[in-house]
Amino acid sequence: AGKAVFSGAKAKVGPLREIYNTYAQRDEKGEMMRNVLAGEAEDTSLLSRLETAQLAEDFELCPQVLRRVDVGYAFKHSDRPSYGANAPHNREDQLNFDEFVSFLVQCAILGFDHPRHKKEVPDDKAAVDAILRLLSCTSADTRKLRTRLAEMDRMAKVR
Repeated sequence: AGKAVFSGAKAKVGPLREIYNTYAQRDEKGEMMRNVLAGEAEDTSLLSRLETAQLAEDFELCPQVLRRVDVGYAFKHSDRPSYGANAPHNREDQLNFDEFVSFLVQCAILGFDHPRHKKEVPDDKAAVDAILRLLSCTSADTRKLRTRLAEMDRMAKVR
């Protein structure tokens, strides 16, 4: 019939997921392998407050667009408790992927809600688009982004 598919092939992920995965796994060395060995099909890495602050600095959101206090505020208002099946994989003071997306929207609104930005960023949708451009998330092709993230990861290990 058909060809066998290599089950270890990585599923293609979009640019936001690439960023999330890179930063969420920074403080969990080996966590993904432990999940695989434990039989968990899903990566349960979460994004910490420190990782979001580092992301904001790496992508120059701070201090270009946001103040550090804004990043903390966005984190606080994006971190929500989970219920049901997702509850065991979502801890307080850490963001899952959906909360990360909310965090970026909060950052966009906070960062561009200033009179100096109103001409080029007139509304919340334009603010989100602007944040996505700053994060290099304007294309489904993530090769350049992955290269940039790998460089940021190398720099983080040096720090």
